[in-house]
Amino acid sequence: MKSQSGKTKQNAVKSMVLTDAEGRMLFCSTVRPGSCADITQARQLGLSQLLADGPFMEILADAGYQGMGAQTGGRVVTPPHRKFKKNAPAWYEERHELQRKAHSSRVSASSTALHT
Repeated sequence: MKSQSGKTKQNAVKSMVLTDAEGRMLFCSTVRPGSCADITQARQLGLSQLLADGPFMEILADAGYQGMGAQTGGRVVTPPHRKFKKNAPAWYEERHELQRKAHSSRVSASSTALHT
């Protein structure tokens, strides 16, 4: 079953684009079905292998790419993972919020960002 979006019930598609801080395109994939997870699409495109084997560059990505950092030698940086979904201790919520804000400010001033 294909994913659909919007009121017109059109099939969703996505492409993956890497840009630098000035918005210059470094990588652009072909359009693929939108039902594929972001990290799966990156793996299928060979992007994780390219990042792992290529020159060091830090990629700031959204939570859809959690796990790629370990596969690429730390080159993909994602927001902090939530350890507790419910009833988190106050100290954890405070730490998570600080980490989330730090990642968000890095994305705003990023040198390279992964967009889908």
